[in-house]
Amino acid sequence: MAKDPRGRREVTAGERTEIIRLAVDEGLAPPQIHEKVPRDTRTIKGVLDRHRKEQATREGMVELVRQAMRAHHDDLLDMARDMKESLVLPSGLLDQPRDPVASVADAPLYAGFAAHLHRSSLWQDLASWNNASARWQRLGMTLWDRFCSGLVTESGMPFSATEEKDEVASEELSPCWLWGLQTFIADAGMRLVRREAIPWPTETPYCRVVSRTGQFRISIGPLDIAQIPRQEPDGPLASLARVWEQLAGSEGVRELSGDTLPALDGSRARATGVLDTLMLKRVFGGRCRYCPV
Repeated sequence: MAKDPRGRREVTAGERTEIIRLAVDEGLAPPQIHEKVPRDTRTIKGVLDRHRKEQATREGMVELVRQAMRAHHDDLLDMARDMKESLVLPSGLLDQPRDPVASVADAPLYAGFAAHLHRSSLWQDLASWNNASARWQRLGMTLWDRFCSGLVTESGMPFSATEEKDEVASEELSPCWLWGLQTFIADAGMRLVRREAIPWPTETPYCRVVSRTGQFRISIGPLDIAQIPRQEPDGPLASLARVWEQLAGSEGVRELSGDTLPALDGSRARATGVLDTLMLKRVFGGRCRYCPV
């Protein structure tokens, strides 16, 4: 039988287990335990004191791990929210939908996020979103370029979309200087894609002469779309109307309307559905290298 340095017999594992059981399960005090375990009461008290300290340490570690795990999952939830906020449908024809992963991929936690969700359908949905986004950008820019070249062809006048100030007179301005067309296309083009009616105004659009330059400024509704120097606005307006009709009936608009926008909307709905479920559950399955345990 092992003894401590003072020559006393050490408490065996079996005795320690029995002392703790009698105290915890049966609620016996040290004098009562002494009657069942042949140890003096001071030794029994020592065993129980040590047990209480060890238990407190274990409980403290459990709470610490619980708090760390909660904080870890809160960080994962924040990343899920950031990704969801990036899933925004384009508001204009020339808008580029964002890649939801791009805003979080550089964060160290992203690897952990991906590890927790490595079997999730989220990644397939995000890939579908990015594929449709690339098609949207390509078709939008193609339509814009065709619109610009068509306007030049119809009007017979070159133009620049560079935004100049009214007060700045330049001898290098194109014979037909148009500006604001990107805003016009972004707004009206989206209405085309959404298959909303856009009646071309039959009345004379608002027109006024710009001071110092002698240019005409033309508006359709509240939107300024053109400045035309040294020429009556009727011809360019007719050209603008014809090019717009060509754009409205183009294959690119039909593809955006019938395929690309629905693909963006569908993949967004699926991805946000997965992210919403994660945020409502508030717990991520699996584990990663950053998990506290």
